[in-house]
Amino acid sequence: GRYILMENITFNPNSRERGGNCMPRLDQFTFLGGKYDPAAFGIGFFAALAVAADDVEIHLNGFTLKQGVEHNLMQRFFALIELGSTPFLSGQGPHDFGYFVAPRNVLIKYGTLGLSSHHAIHGNLAQNVLIEDVVMENWAVAAIAINGGRNVRVKNVRAGPNFKESPVSSVFSTAQFMHRYVQALRSCPHATELKGRPTIAEIDEQLSSVIENTYQAVVVSGDRQRVPELVRSRDGLVDGNVYGLLFNVMGVAVNGLFDGNASEKLGNSDISLEHVKIVDVSANVEEIVALATPENELAPEVDPVGSLFQVLQVTATCGSYAGNVVSDAQLVVAKNIIHSGNACFSQSRLSTKRNTISEQTILWAEAGNNGSLEQREYLCGGDALFHLNKGVFGLRLDGAMRSELNQVSVSNISNTGGAQHSICAESVLRGKHPGSTEELYQGSSARGLVMSSVHQLKLRSVELDGVESMLGAATGVELLFQSSEVSGTARVGHIQSYKSFQESIASKVAASVWNSKLTIVTT
Repeated sequence: GRYILMENITFNPNSRERGGNCMPRLDQFTFLGGKYDPAAFGIGFFAALAVAADDVEIHLNGFTLKQGVEHNLMQRFFALIELGSTPFLSGQGPHDFGYFVAPRNVLIKYGTLGLSSHHAIHGNLAQNVLIEDVVMENWAVAAIAINGGRNVRVKNVRAGPNFKESPVSSVFSTAQFMHRYVQALRSCPHATELKGRPTIAEIDEQLSSVIENTYQAVVVSGDRQRVPELVRSRDGLVDGNVYGLLFNVMGVAVNGLFDGNASEKLGNSDISLEHVKIVDVSANVEEIVALATPENELAPEVDPVGSLFQVLQVTATCGSYAGNVVSDAQLVVAKNIIHSGNACFSQSRLSTKRNTISEQTILWAEAGNNGSLEQREYLCGGDALFHLNKGVFGLRLDGAMRSELNQVSVSNISNTGGAQHSICAESVLRGKHPGSTEELYQGSSARGLVMSSVHQLKLRSVELDGVESMLGAATGVELLFQSSEVSGTARVGHIQSYKSFQESIASKVAASVWNSKLTIVTT
Protein backbone atom coordinates (compact mmCIF):
# COMPACT_ATOMS: atom_id res chain seq x y z
CA GLY A 1 0.00 0.00 0.00
CA ARG A 2 0.89 3.68 -0.33
CA TYR A 3 0.70 5.84 2.79
CA ILE A 4 0.98 9.63 2.47
CA LEU A 5 1.33 12.11 5.31
CA MET A 6 -1.07 15.04 4.91
CA GLU A 7 0.19 16.99 7.93
CA ASN A 8 2.93 17.02 10.56
CA ILE A 9 2.44 14.16 13.02
CA THR A 10 3.54 14.02 16.65
CA PHE A 11 3.25 10.46 17.93
CA ASN A 12 1.97 10.52 21.51
CA PRO A 13 -0.47 7.61 21.96
CA ASN A 14 -2.60 7.10 25.07
CA SER A 15 -1.29 10.25 26.68
CA ARG A 16 -2.07 11.17 30.27
CA GLU A 17 -4.25 13.99 28.97
CA ARG A 18 -6.46 11.30 27.42
CA GLY A 19 -6.46 9.15 30.54
CA GLY A 20 -3.60 6.85 29.52
CA ASN A 21 0.00 6.19 30.51
CA CYS A 22 1.53 5.96 26.99
CA MET A 23 1.15 2.15 27.08
CA PRO A 24 -1.44 0.19 25.09
CA ARG A 25 -4.72 -0.16 26.97
CA LEU A 26 -5.91 -3.69 27.75
CA ASP A 27 -8.83 -3.31 25.36
CA GLN A 28 -6.37 -2.52 22.56
CA PHE A 29 -4.79 -5.98 22.75
CA THR A 30 -6.03 -8.81 20.55
CA PHE A 31 -7.17 -10.95 23.48
CA LEU A 32 -9.86 -8.32 24.18
CA GLY A 33 -10.70 -7.64 20.55
CA GLY A 34 -8.10 -4.94 19.87
CA LYS A 35 -5.50 -4.63 17.10
CA TYR A 36 -2.25 -5.03 19.02
CA ASP A 37 -0.45 -8.30 19.64
CA PRO A 38 0.23 -8.51 23.40
CA ALA A 39 3.65 -10.04 22.75
CA ALA A 40 4.87 -7.45 20.22
CA PHE A 41 3.39 -4.48 22.10
CA GLY A 42 3.58 -5.90 25.62
CA ILE A 43 6.07 -3.34 26.86
CA GLY A 44 4.89 -0.39 24.82
CA PHE A 45 4.37 1.17 21.41
CA PHE A 46 7.82 0.42 19.98
CA ALA A 47 7.21 2.36 16.73
CA ALA A 48 4.98 4.98 15.19
CA LEU A 49 4.87 2.92 11.97
CA ALA A 50 5.70 -0.80 11.99
CA VAL A 51 6.02 -2.21 8.47
CA ALA A 52 5.17 -5.93 8.43
CA ALA A 53 3.98 -6.22 4.80
CA ASP A 54 5.60 -6.20 1.37
CA ASP A 55 5.32 -3.43 -1.24
CA VAL A 56 4.89 -0.45 1.09
CA GLU A 57 5.52 3.22 0.28
CA ILE A 58 5.70 5.78 3.09
CA HIS A 59 5.53 9.21 1.48
CA LEU A 60 6.29 11.82 4.12
CA ASN A 61 5.11 14.42 1.60
CA GLY A 62 7.34 17.16 2.95
CA PHE A 63 5.99 16.84 6.48
CA THR A 64 7.57 15.77 9.78
CA LEU A 65 6.91 12.63 11.78
CA LYS A 66 8.24 12.79 15.33
CA GLN A 67 7.74 11.34 18.80
CA GLY A 68 5.95 13.49 21.37
CA VAL A 69 7.87 14.70 24.43
CA GLU A 70 5.69 12.64 26.76
CA HIS A 71 6.07 9.41 24.81
CA ASN A 72 9.77 10.11 24.30
CA LEU A 73 10.20 10.12 28.06
CA MET A 74 7.99 7.15 28.86
CA GLN A 75 8.98 4.86 25.92
CA ARG A 76 12.75 4.62 25.99
CA PHE A 77 13.18 2.15 23.12
CA PHE A 78 11.42 3.26 19.97
CA ALA A 79 11.71 3.82 16.22
CA LEU A 80 9.64 6.21 14.18
CA ILE A 81 9.61 3.59 11.41
CA GLU A 82 10.25 -0.05 12.24
CA LEU A 83 11.00 -2.33 9.29
CA GLY A 84 9.50 -5.46 10.81
CA SER A 85 6.58 -6.67 12.90
CA THR A 86 8.65 -6.39 16.10
CA PRO A 87 11.87 -4.56 17.03
CA PHE A 88 13.79 -7.81 17.62
CA LEU A 89 14.15 -11.21 16.06
CA SER A 90 12.53 -14.01 18.02
CA GLY A 91 14.51 -14.80 21.16
CA GLN A 92 16.33 -11.46 21.27
CA GLY A 93 15.68 -8.27 23.23
CA PRO A 94 14.39 -7.44 26.72
CA HIS A 95 11.03 -9.20 26.26
CA ASP A 96 9.38 -12.05 24.35
CA PHE A 97 8.12 -10.12 21.32
CA GLY A 98 6.64 -13.11 19.52
CA TYR A 99 6.73 -14.06 15.86
CA PHE A 100 8.79 -11.82 13.56
CA VAL A 101 7.90 -10.80 10.00
CA ALA A 102 10.36 -8.89 7.79
CA PRO A 103 9.15 -6.65 4.94
CA ARG A 104 10.29 -6.49 1.31
CA ASN A 105 10.05 -3.66 -1.20
CA VAL A 106 9.76 -0.60 1.05
CA LEU A 107 10.12 3.03 -0.04
CA ILE A 108 10.47 5.86 2.50
CA LYS A 109 10.78 9.31 0.97
CA TYR A 110 10.58 13.09 1.04
CA GLY A 111 10.23 14.51 4.52
CA THR A 112 11.65 14.75 8.01
CA LEU A 113 11.91 12.21 10.79
CA GLY A 114 12.33 14.06 14.07
CA LEU A 115 12.50 13.31 17.78
CA SER A 116 12.94 9.65 18.74
CA SER A 117 14.17 8.04 21.95
CA HIS A 118 16.13 5.45 19.93
CA HIS A 119 15.98 5.34 16.11
CA ALA A 120 14.49 7.21 13.21
CA ILE A 121 14.46 3.99 11.11
CA HIS A 122 15.25 0.55 12.49
CA GLY A 123 14.85 -2.88 10.98
CA ASN A 124 15.83 -6.53 10.77
CA LEU A 125 16.20 -8.63 7.60
CA ALA A 126 14.41 -6.05 5.43
CA GLN A 127 14.90 -6.47 1.67
CA ASN A 128 14.75 -4.02 -1.23
CA VAL A 129 14.55 -0.82 0.79
CA LEU A 130 14.94 2.70 -0.61
CA ILE A 131 15.24 5.67 1.76
CA GLU A 132 15.34 8.85 -0.30
CA ASP A 133 15.18 12.62 0.28
CA VAL A 134 14.78 12.33 4.05
CA VAL A 135 16.19 14.44 6.89
CA MET A 136 16.62 12.63 10.21
CA GLU A 137 17.32 14.64 13.35
CA ASN A 138 16.96 14.43 17.13
CA TRP A 139 17.18 10.64 17.28
CA ALA A 140 19.06 9.32 20.30
CA VAL A 141 20.87 6.14 19.20
CA ALA A 142 20.94 5.99 15.37
CA ALA A 143 19.27 7.65 12.41
CA ILE A 144 19.20 4.34 10.54
CA ALA A 145 20.05 0.93 12.04
CA ILE A 146 19.37 -2.13 9.89
CA ASN A 147 20.52 -5.63 10.79
CA GLY A 148 20.84 -8.25 8.08
CA GLY A 149 19.27 -6.11 5.36
CA ARG A 150 19.56 -6.87 1.66
CA ASN A 151 19.56 -4.36 -1.19
CA VAL A 152 19.21 -1.27 0.97
CA ARG A 153 19.70 2.10 -0.76
CA VAL A 154 20.01 5.41 1.06
CA LYS A 155 20.00 8.45 -1.23
CA ASN A 156 19.92 12.20 -0.62
CA VAL A 157 19.72 11.83 3.16
CA ARG A 158 20.98 13.95 6.05
CA ALA A 159 21.42 12.24 9.39
CA GLY A 160 21.98 14.61 12.29
CA PRO A 161 22.20 16.28 14.62
CA ASN A 162 21.27 13.63 17.15
CA PHE A 163 19.33 14.45 20.34
CA LYS A 164 21.45 16.28 22.92
CA GLU A 165 18.86 17.28 25.51
CA SER A 166 17.95 13.93 27.04
CA PRO A 167 16.51 14.61 30.50
CA VAL A 168 17.14 11.13 31.91
CA SER A 169 19.84 8.51 32.15
CA SER A 170 19.41 4.80 31.45
CA VAL A 171 18.45 4.30 35.12
CA PHE A 172 15.03 5.79 34.36
CA SER A 173 14.20 2.90 32.03
CA THR A 174 15.15 0.44 34.74
CA ALA A 175 12.93 2.29 37.21
CA GLN A 176 9.98 2.09 34.81
CA PHE A 177 10.37 -1.60 34.06
CA MET A 178 10.97 -2.55 37.69
CA HIS A 179 7.90 -0.58 38.75
CA ARG A 180 5.65 -3.00 36.86
CA TYR A 181 7.27 -5.97 38.60
CA VAL A 182 7.03 -4.33 42.02
CA GLN A 183 3.36 -3.53 41.42
CA ALA A 184 2.78 -7.22 40.63
CA LEU A 185 4.52 -8.17 43.87
CA ARG A 186 2.44 -5.71 45.87
CA SER A 187 -0.74 -7.47 44.76
CA CYS A 188 0.74 -10.95 45.31
CA PRO A 189 -0.40 -12.48 48.67
CA HIS A 190 2.71 -14.64 49.12
CA ALA A 191 5.40 -12.14 48.05
CA THR A 192 8.63 -12.17 50.07
CA GLU A 193 10.13 -8.97 51.48
CA LEU A 194 13.78 -7.92 51.52
CA LYS A 195 15.21 -8.06 55.03
CA GLY A 196 16.38 -4.76 56.48
CA ARG A 197 15.22 -2.74 53.48
CA PRO A 198 12.04 -0.85 52.57
CA THR A 199 8.92 -2.95 52.14
CA ILE A 200 7.48 -3.79 48.74
CA ALA A 201 4.75 -1.19 49.34
CA GLU A 202 7.36 1.44 50.19
CA ILE A 203 9.47 0.59 47.12
CA ASP A 204 6.34 0.83 44.96
CA GLU A 205 5.52 4.27 46.37
CA GLN A 206 9.11 5.50 46.03
CA LEU A 207 9.32 4.36 42.40
CA SER A 208 5.97 6.02 41.70
CA SER A 209 7.36 9.23 43.16
CA VAL A 210 10.55 9.10 41.05
CA ILE A 211 8.59 8.46 37.85
CA GLU A 212 5.95 11.08 38.63
CA ASN A 213 8.48 13.75 39.60
CA THR A 214 10.39 13.05 36.39
CA TYR A 215 7.19 13.34 34.36
CA GLN A 216 6.31 16.65 36.01
CA ALA A 217 9.81 18.03 35.41
CA VAL A 218 10.07 16.99 31.76
CA VAL A 219 6.53 17.06 30.38
CA VAL A 220 4.78 19.64 32.55
CA SER A 221 7.46 22.20 33.46
CA GLY A 222 10.14 21.42 30.87
CA ASP A 223 12.86 21.88 33.49
CA ARG A 224 15.43 19.10 33.24
CA GLN A 225 17.15 20.20 36.44
CA ARG A 226 14.06 19.20 38.42
CA VAL A 227 14.40 15.55 37.38
CA PRO A 228 15.33 13.43 40.44
CA GLU A 229 19.10 13.04 40.64
CA LEU A 230 18.92 9.24 40.63
CA VAL A 231 17.60 9.19 37.04
CA ARG A 232 18.79 12.55 35.70
CA SER A 233 21.11 12.77 32.69
CA ARG A 234 24.42 14.37 33.54
CA ASP A 235 24.63 16.61 30.49
CA GLY A 236 21.76 15.74 28.15
CA LEU A 237 23.89 13.44 25.98
CA VAL A 238 23.11 9.78 25.45
CA ASP A 239 25.17 7.60 27.83
CA GLY A 240 25.62 4.64 25.44
CA ASN A 241 26.90 3.94 21.93
CA VAL A 242 25.58 6.26 19.21
CA TYR A 243 25.66 5.96 15.41
CA GLY A 244 24.84 8.17 12.49
CA LEU A 245 24.11 5.13 10.30
CA LEU A 246 24.57 1.47 11.25
CA PHE A 247 24.41 -1.48 8.86
CA ASN A 248 25.01 -4.73 10.71
CA VAL A 249 24.82 -8.44 9.94
CA MET A 250 21.78 -10.40 11.14
CA GLY A 251 21.08 -10.04 14.86
CA VAL A 252 21.48 -7.30 17.44
CA ALA A 253 24.57 -5.08 17.30
CA VAL A 254 25.23 -5.15 21.03
CA ASN A 255 28.58 -6.97 21.15
CA GLY A 256 31.83 -6.46 19.29
CA LEU A 257 32.45 -5.36 15.72
CA PHE A 258 31.95 -8.25 13.32
CA ASP A 259 35.08 -10.39 13.04
CA GLY A 260 34.29 -13.18 10.60
CA ASN A 261 33.53 -13.97 6.99
CA ALA A 262 30.79 -11.97 5.32
CA SER A 263 28.19 -14.33 3.88
CA GLU A 264 24.76 -14.29 2.27
CA LYS A 265 23.12 -16.00 5.24
CA LEU A 266 24.13 -13.12 7.52
CA GLY A 267 22.60 -10.50 5.25
CA ASN A 268 23.90 -6.93 5.06
CA SER A 269 24.49 -7.18 1.33
CA ASP A 270 24.16 -4.72 -1.54
CA ILE A 271 24.14 -1.62 0.66
CA SER A 272 24.31 1.65 -1.31
CA LEU A 273 24.76 5.14 0.14
CA GLU A 274 24.65 8.08 -2.27
CA HIS A 275 24.67 11.81 -1.43
CA VAL A 276 24.51 11.14 2.31
CA LYS A 277 25.56 13.61 5.02
CA ILE A 278 26.12 12.45 8.60
CA VAL A 279 26.64 15.44 10.82
CA ASP A 280 26.88 16.47 14.48
CA VAL A 281 26.66 13.15 16.33
CA SER A 282 27.64 13.22 20.02
CA ALA A 283 27.41 11.09 23.16
CA ASN A 284 28.92 10.75 26.61
CA VAL A 285 29.43 6.98 26.71
CA GLU A 286 29.49 5.70 30.28
CA GLU A 287 30.90 2.39 31.45
CA ILE A 288 28.78 0.54 34.02
CA VAL A 289 30.75 -2.11 35.88
CA ALA A 290 28.83 -5.37 36.26
CA LEU A 291 28.84 -7.98 38.99
CA ALA A 292 29.57 -11.43 37.60
CA THR A 293 27.27 -14.28 38.55
CA PRO A 294 28.73 -16.81 41.03
CA GLU A 295 28.22 -19.64 38.53
CA ASN A 296 29.78 -17.93 35.49
CA GLU A 297 32.39 -15.22 35.75
CA LEU A 298 31.69 -14.14 32.17
CA ALA A 299 27.95 -13.54 32.77
CA PRO A 300 26.67 -10.35 34.44
CA GLU A 301 23.94 -10.09 37.04
CA VAL A 302 20.90 -8.51 35.37
CA ASP A 303 17.24 -8.05 36.26
CA PRO A 304 14.32 -9.65 34.32
CA VAL A 305 14.49 -7.08 31.50
CA GLY A 306 18.28 -7.25 31.15
CA SER A 307 19.31 -4.12 33.07
CA LEU A 308 22.51 -4.46 35.07
CA PHE A 309 22.47 -4.52 38.83
CA GLN A 310 24.77 -1.47 39.08
CA VAL A 311 26.85 -2.79 41.94
CA LEU A 312 29.46 -0.04 42.29
CA GLN A 313 26.78 2.63 42.51
CA VAL A 314 25.25 0.88 45.55
CA THR A 315 28.39 -0.25 47.40
CA ALA A 316 29.51 1.79 50.43
CA THR A 317 33.18 2.52 51.00
CA CYS A 318 33.23 -0.20 53.67
CA GLY A 319 31.94 -2.74 51.15
CA SER A 320 28.38 -3.02 52.44
CA TYR A 321 25.17 -2.42 50.51
CA ALA A 322 24.05 1.21 50.26
CA GLY A 323 21.12 0.83 47.92
CA ASN A 324 18.61 3.08 46.23
CA VAL A 325 15.01 2.49 45.26
CA VAL A 326 15.91 1.04 41.85
CA SER A 327 18.44 -1.46 43.20
CA ASP A 328 16.05 -2.37 46.04
CA ALA A 329 13.39 -3.06 43.42
CA GLN A 330 15.74 -5.26 41.40
CA LEU A 331 16.70 -7.22 44.51
CA VAL A 332 13.20 -7.80 45.85
CA VAL A 333 12.01 -8.90 42.41
CA ALA A 334 14.99 -11.26 42.08
CA LYS A 335 14.35 -12.69 45.54
CA ASN A 336 10.79 -13.55 44.64
CA ILE A 337 11.84 -15.07 41.31
CA ILE A 338 14.42 -17.26 43.07
CA HIS A 339 11.98 -18.35 45.78
CA SER A 340 8.78 -18.78 43.77
CA GLY A 341 9.55 -18.50 40.04
CA ASN A 342 6.96 -16.49 38.11
CA ALA A 343 4.12 -17.16 40.57
CA CYS A 344 3.70 -13.45 41.35
CA PHE A 345 4.29 -12.26 37.78
CA SER A 346 2.48 -14.58 35.39
CA GLN A 347 -0.89 -12.86 35.74
CA SER A 348 0.74 -9.57 34.72
CA ARG A 349 2.38 -11.27 31.71
CA LEU A 350 5.85 -10.37 33.00
CA SER A 351 8.77 -12.57 31.99
CA THR A 352 11.20 -13.71 34.70
CA LYS A 353 13.60 -15.90 32.74
CA ARG A 354 16.26 -13.22 32.09
CA ASN A 355 16.95 -12.55 35.77
CA THR A 356 20.46 -13.54 36.90
CA ILE A 357 20.68 -11.54 40.14
CA SER A 358 21.84 -14.19 42.59
CA GLU A 359 20.94 -15.31 46.08
CA GLN A 360 24.45 -14.30 47.18
CA THR A 361 23.87 -10.70 46.09
CA ILE A 362 20.54 -10.59 47.89
CA LEU A 363 22.12 -11.95 51.09
CA TRP A 364 24.88 -9.31 50.82
CA ALA A 365 22.28 -6.55 50.65
CA GLU A 366 20.26 -8.04 53.53
CA ALA A 367 23.39 -8.28 55.72
CA GLY A 368 23.53 -4.51 56.07
CA ASN A 369 26.82 -3.21 57.48
CA ASN A 370 28.16 -6.75 57.78
CA GLY A 371 27.89 -7.44 54.04
CA SER A 372 30.93 -7.96 51.82
CA LEU A 373 31.59 -8.76 48.17
CA GLU A 374 35.28 -9.57 48.60
CA GLN A 375 35.02 -12.97 46.91
CA ARG A 376 33.03 -11.77 43.91
CA GLU A 377 34.28 -10.90 40.44
CA TYR A 378 33.40 -7.90 38.26
CA LEU A 379 32.89 -7.51 34.51
CA CYS A 380 33.77 -4.38 32.58
CA GLY A 381 33.37 -2.65 29.27
CA GLY A 382 29.58 -2.43 28.95
CA ASP A 383 26.70 -0.02 29.39
CA ALA A 384 23.62 -0.26 31.60
CA LEU A 385 22.38 -3.29 29.61
CA PHE A 386 25.89 -4.78 29.39
CA HIS A 387 25.98 -3.96 25.70
CA LEU A 388 29.62 -3.56 24.75
CA ASN A 389 30.73 0.07 24.73
CA LYS A 390 32.26 0.78 21.33
CA GLY A 391 32.07 4.57 21.16
CA VAL A 392 30.44 7.14 18.88
CA PHE A 393 30.32 6.35 15.15
CA GLY A 394 29.54 8.36 12.08
CA LEU A 395 29.04 5.28 9.88
CA ARG A 396 29.47 1.61 10.81
CA LEU A 397 29.42 -1.23 8.27
CA ASP A 398 29.74 -4.79 9.63
CA GLY A 399 30.09 -7.74 7.28
CA ALA A 400 28.75 -5.75 4.33
CA MET A 401 28.99 -7.39 0.89
CA ARG A 402 28.91 -5.80 -2.57
CA SER A 403 28.32 -2.31 -1.21
CA GLU A 404 29.11 1.24 -2.25
CA LEU A 405 29.62 4.63 -0.64
CA ASN A 406 29.26 7.47 -3.13
CA GLN A 407 29.50 11.12 -2.08
CA VAL A 408 29.23 10.41 1.63
CA SER A 409 30.40 12.95 4.20
CA VAL A 410 30.81 12.46 7.95
CA SER A 411 31.51 15.46 10.15
CA ASN A 412 31.48 16.57 13.78
CA ILE A 413 31.51 13.22 15.59
CA SER A 414 32.33 13.59 19.28
CA ASN A 415 32.55 11.50 22.43
CA THR A 416 33.01 13.01 25.88
CA GLY A 417 32.86 9.65 27.66
CA GLY A 418 35.38 8.81 30.35
CA ALA A 419 38.24 6.35 30.35
CA GLN A 420 37.70 2.81 31.58
CA HIS A 421 37.01 2.40 35.30
CA SER A 422 40.09 1.92 37.50
CA ILE A 423 38.74 -1.35 38.90
CA CYS A 424 38.86 -2.78 35.38
CA ALA A 425 42.60 -2.32 35.05
CA GLU A 426 43.29 -4.69 37.95
CA SER A 427 42.66 -7.84 35.91
CA VAL A 428 42.72 -8.87 32.25
CA LEU A 429 39.50 -10.83 32.80
CA ARG A 430 37.74 -7.79 34.19
CA GLY A 431 39.09 -5.33 31.68
CA LYS A 432 37.75 -6.97 28.53
CA HIS A 433 34.03 -7.38 27.91
CA PRO A 434 33.27 -11.02 26.95
CA GLY A 435 31.62 -9.84 23.73
CA SER A 436 34.51 -7.67 22.57
CA THR A 437 36.44 -8.31 19.36
CA GLU A 438 38.98 -5.53 19.99
CA GLU A 439 41.87 -5.60 22.44
CA LEU A 440 41.32 -2.26 24.15
CA TYR A 441 38.31 -0.49 25.65
CA GLN A 442 36.68 1.64 22.94
CA GLY A 443 33.82 3.22 24.88
CA SER A 444 35.49 6.62 24.93
CA SER A 445 36.43 6.54 21.23
CA ALA A 446 35.09 8.71 18.41
CA ARG A 447 35.05 6.91 15.06
CA GLY A 448 34.27 8.41 11.66
CA LEU A 449 33.91 5.42 9.32
CA VAL A 450 34.34 1.85 10.59
CA MET A 451 34.28 -1.11 8.17
CA SER A 452 34.54 -4.53 9.81
CA SER A 453 34.95 -7.73 7.78
CA VAL A 454 33.47 -6.13 4.66
CA HIS A 455 33.79 -7.68 1.19
CA GLN A 456 33.68 -5.90 -2.17
CA LEU A 457 33.16 -2.33 -0.94
CA LYS A 458 33.75 0.71 -3.15
CA LEU A 459 34.33 4.24 -1.84
CA ARG A 460 33.81 7.25 -4.08
CA SER A 461 34.08 10.82 -2.79
CA VAL A 462 34.01 9.90 0.91
CA GLU A 463 34.98 12.69 3.32
CA LEU A 464 35.48 12.71 7.09
CA ASP A 465 36.17 15.73 9.26
CA GLY A 466 35.83 16.88 12.86
CA VAL A 467 36.12 13.57 14.74
CA GLU A 468 36.93 14.28 18.40
CA SER A 469 37.32 12.26 21.59
CA MET A 470 37.87 13.72 25.03
CA LEU A 471 39.54 10.73 26.71
CA GLY A 472 39.85 8.04 24.05
CA ALA A 473 41.04 7.46 20.52
CA ALA A 474 39.75 9.46 17.55
CA THR A 475 39.92 7.83 14.12
CA GLY A 476 38.88 8.90 10.66
CA VAL A 477 38.70 5.57 8.81
CA GLU A 478 39.03 2.02 10.18
CA LEU A 479 39.20 -1.08 7.98
CA LEU A 480 39.21 -4.10 10.26
CA PHE A 481 39.33 -7.88 10.57
CA GLN A 482 38.49 -10.11 7.58
CA SER A 483 37.92 -7.32 5.07
CA SER A 484 38.69 -7.86 1.40
CA GLU A 485 38.39 -6.18 -1.99
CA VAL A 486 37.92 -2.67 -0.61
CA SER A 487 38.79 0.11 -3.03
CA GLY A 488 38.52 3.86 -3.45
CA THR A 489 39.56 7.03 -1.70
CA ALA A 490 38.60 8.72 1.55
CA ARG A 491 39.64 12.25 2.46
CA VAL A 492 40.24 12.78 6.17
CA GLY A 493 40.41 16.21 7.79
CA HIS A 494 40.48 17.22 11.46
CA ILE A 495 40.88 14.26 13.86
CA GLN A 496 41.49 15.09 17.53
CA SER A 497 42.01 13.02 20.65
CA TYR A 498 42.39 15.33 23.62
CA LYS A 499 43.89 12.43 25.58
CA SER A 500 47.02 12.23 23.43
CA PHE A 501 48.26 13.17 19.96
CA GLN A 502 49.18 9.52 19.34
CA GLU A 503 45.51 8.53 19.53
CA SER A 504 44.44 10.98 16.80
CA ILE A 505 44.50 8.59 13.84
CA ALA A 506 43.56 9.39 10.27
CA SER A 507 43.27 5.70 9.34
CA LYS A 508 43.69 2.26 10.85
CA VAL A 509 43.93 -0.80 8.60
CA ALA A 510 44.19 -4.26 10.15
CA ALA A 511 46.94 -6.62 9.03
CA SER A 512 44.28 -9.21 8.16
CA VAL A 513 42.84 -7.06 5.36
CA TRP A 514 43.66 -8.43 1.89
CA ASN A 515 43.36 -7.58 -1.81
CA SER A 516 42.31 -3.99 -1.08
CA LYS A 517 43.33 -0.64 -2.58
CA LEU A 518 42.03 1.96 -0.17
CA THR A 519 43.69 5.37 -0.36
CA ILE A 520 43.49 7.78 2.58
CA VAL A 521 44.15 11.45 1.79
CA THR A 522 44.70 13.73 4.78
CA THR A 523 43.81 17.41 4.53
